Amino acid sequence: MNPDEKSKTLSSITLSPETTESLNESQIGVVKEVVFEVNNNCRMMGMMIRSTSYELVRLRETIKKDRWWTKFMDSGTVPLSRRQIQDLCKSWEFLKDSELSDKELQGVGVRTLSKLSSSSKETKKKSTKMIKTQGVFTQKDLDMIEKGIVDKDTYKELTKKNNQSKMRNQRLMLLEEQNTNLKKRNTELLNKWNLDQSSEKISQKHFQDLKKENEGLQKQVSDLEQQLDDLLKSK
Repeated sequence: MNPDEKSKTLSSITLSPETTESLNESQIGVVKEVVFEVNNNCRMMGMMIRSTSYELVRLRETIKKDRWWTKFMDSGTVPLSRRQIQDLCKSWEFLKDSELSDKELQGVGVRTLSKLSSSSKETKKKSTKMIKTQGVFTQKDLDMIEKGIVDKDTYKELTKKNNQSKMRNQRLMLLEEQNTNLKKRNTELLNKWNLDQSSEKISQKHFQDLKKENEGLQKQVSDLEQQLDDLLKSK
């Protein structure tokens, strides 16, 4: 774009009263220049994602050799990791039929686009509508749509409950493992106790030590079993 074309474009930009209040003509000119550049850059960002995605797929489909493709992804020939290349290629499955403009596309991450490619037709439709409405679209937004959640507060509450459930299950597994180990140790002590008694080689001190350790283990087993019961009741 030459200077005359840019000047004409800048003069056509309309700013709201809120963005020009208390500004002089020079400052308003700077605002228009920045608005122009940012809008242009956003369009270019989306265009670069779409173009890069297409070009990588074109290369992969032109040279259909899996081993070569793997070597290319790991070669460092382009400044992208293997995962980024894979995500960009998969993103094309969504982008090739998408009605999103380059400017709208810049608010969506490549990883999210990759996941969108394998989503249902209905999810893609709802996601496209949300992208057009709110501009920025994340994996969390996609997750909400796939789970049929209509607002972010509900999503946060559901995520919190799921995390609590995972933590309970992890704690339950740990307690069960500890319980098993304690019972095993308790059995080993009882067997040693019985063996020493039968051989009549146990001293009074040894006897008291084994008895004390056994009683301690029995208490730990009892406490763990109570924790397990409480944990199961809270699920």
